[in-house]
Amino acid sequence: MPTETYSSRNRHRWRVVLGGVAGTLFLFLLPAQALEQLPDLCLVRRISGQRCPGCGMAHAFHALVHGDWRSACNDNWRIVIVVPLLIGLYWREVVRLLYHETRIAP
Repeated sequence: MPTETYSSRNRHRWRVVLGGVAGTLFLFLLPAQALEQLPDLCLVRRISGQRCPGCGMAHAFHALVHGDWRSACNDNWRIVIVVPLLIGLYWREVVRLLYHETRIAP
């Protein structure tokens, strides 16, 4: 079983951090009209016609990036659970990058 080296973990952390910044910037720059014109990608909704727990999350993130909590919660109320979890995971990766955690798990 191959072990993961420090440099590969570090590269992964940089991708996570830069991906988070790029994704947030993309949602900030994306106009709401463009988001409305995108096709519905939810397979659960396409097959059953019912909304899944994740439906509306992209719209909620978009509203949240623009500072509209009320609209974000109307799109999907689970945003109040998901965002703190994502911020915590993101912050963990930033801290590990800044402090160069070198401990390798057994």
